[in-house]
Amino acid sequence: MDYTSVAKQILTHIGGAENIINLGNCATRLRINLKDNGKVEMEALKQIKGVVGAVLNPGQLQVIIGPDVGNVCKTMRQIGNLKNENAAEEDGKKPIVSRILDTISGIFTPILPAIVAAGMMQAVIALLTNFTSIDAGGSTMVIFNVIANAAFYFLPVMIAFSAAKKFNCNPFMAVFLAGILLHPDLINLLAQETAADFFGIPVISASYASSVIPIILGVWLMSYVEKLADRVSPNCLKFLMKPLLTIIITAPITLIVLGPLGSILGGYLAQFIQFLNGKAGWLVITFMGCFTPFIVMTGMHYSLFPLVFQSLATFGYETIMSVGSLPSNMAQGAACFAVALKTKNSEMRQIALSAGVTAVLGITEPALYGVTLKLKRPLAAVMAGGAAGGLYAGLVSLKAFGFVTPGLTAFPVYIGPNNNLLNFGICCVIAFAVAFALTWILGFEDDVAAPIIQSNENKLNKKAVYAPVSGQIIELKALDDKLAAKGLIGKGTAIQFEDKYIYAPIDGTVTAVFPESNELIMKGKEGIELLIHLQQPQGMEMLAALNQEVKKGDQLAQLADSLSEPAIISVLVSNSDAYLDVLATAQDQVTMGDIILNIV
Repeated sequence: MDYTSVAKQILTHIGGAENIINLGNCATRLRINLKDNGKVEMEALKQIKGVVGAVLNPGQLQVIIGPDVGNVCKTMRQIGNLKNENAAEEDGKKPIVSRILDTISGIFTPILPAIVAAGMMQAVIALLTNFTSIDAGGSTMVIFNVIANAAFYFLPVMIAFSAAKKFNCNPFMAVFLAGILLHPDLINLLAQETAADFFGIPVISASYASSVIPIILGVWLMSYVEKLADRVSPNCLKFLMKPLLTIIITAPITLIVLGPLGSILGGYLAQFIQFLNGKAGWLVITFMGCFTPFIVMTGMHYSLFPLVFQSLATFGYETIMSVGSLPSNMAQGAACFAVALKTKNSEMRQIALSAGVTAVLGITEPALYGVTLKLKRPLAAVMAGGAAGGLYAGLVSLKAFGFVTPGLTAFPVYIGPNNNLLNFGICCVIAFAVAFALTWILGFEDDVAAPIIQSNENKLNKKAVYAPVSGQIIELKALDDKLAAKGLIGKGTAIQFEDKYIYAPIDGTVTAVFPESNELIMKGKEGIELLIHLQQPQGMEMLAALNQEVKKGDQLAQLADSLSEPAIISVLVSNSDAYLDVLATAQDQVTMGDIILNIV
């Protein structure tokens, strides 16, 4: 995937970097909070090569990319100079539900890799315990357990850092606060029979290891105290007084009020989970299995994270997300495989096969947005399959003994008593079979494109790109721009020149303009996509406007008078992979209008 091209096109169709409040990503999706949702061009966004789909909710735009989403997000940050990952000052403009979901998402999403790694380590331990002769009480297993449990024991520390970034306060002060809650001396003090006090004020006994709510409340308080400390601290003493005032106010209030309150709320959450499991566990999991696609689409699954982590901390297992989402993921995969076998559209077959594999492994966004939601009837089959598998999982009380992305490779997390692993397999089979059968029976509208028959002569017709300036040809590998030099953006060539104006190298439309980075993108009428980039950091004034149609030889830009040495411009075919080859001219010197690239 051409990360730079995808990132620039996404920025163009969401109103530019200046329209972004907050940019983040999860496993497969960009999560973007915008100042003005009206600037989003949804259809154009969905047509970008590399974008699987897009969903615009009142509080957030989600752009589905797939496994490469982290690289696209990073590139967007670099191009748009997006330093700040959070914008708490903008939260007040959102609906209350969106604010709550956005806050939970912002806190828990960054720590998921650590939690998933810990969950998979527990899976490794389960495999070693059940299928090897390693001594369960030996030092090797003790070390394995330390590795698996550390992320959960020190969960308040990770949440503190993440919450501080979300609440826009110093993350290291937040970690300091979490360290106070987990300090061995405090644990020993609160464990004594004699009640502890702080200047005569009682400190209620509570356990903060593996807890979630107390540290979130503490960091939330810190975000306000830190601002207050900043205002009242004299400039000459701010470096010393601000952190001192922040912690000396926040820590006691957290220990005396917010920590115990959070612990009590956590206890109520645990009781609520027990109630659900005891009274209506089968109904909850059936509901989750059926409606997981919509829960994921709206981002509502983030609201379940406190319940999930509280359950793991209290009981050592959870029965909501890793169990409820499992049959839905299997059903998504089954529906995709049925579509792949039944469709006559070769492109859809390829998409469905790929999405089906990732779905049964736990990543369902490509399947949801690329196949089942698009075809509609397969989505109904997914809901039915998820509900059937969820009903079975609920009736047999299926448990997940770690937090994982629920899929086939996560099976060790389900190893446990009462035939738990067997029930895991049966749940998967039921969901898969029901969804596959219903997708096959219900069918879908199969968009079969007529085959395009071309002669060999037409296939080898060359498309030309002409020199936008006069000057000396330079090989791309000689450029300082490493992405262009390595051909990662596309094949092409570069020209060193002294002209004042840069002209259009083809007939087409200006689809993106980036004045801050001296770049623009053109799309020719024959489908050629060109990235034209002035390599100097400053000095190009755009003359062509966004979406303007231009003819070969029209003025696109002019150089600033401040450039005191010859400039270098690169002309790259960003969709090079759509052609057999892009051949650069063998000439050393070219005149504006000469052919510099032949596209086969």
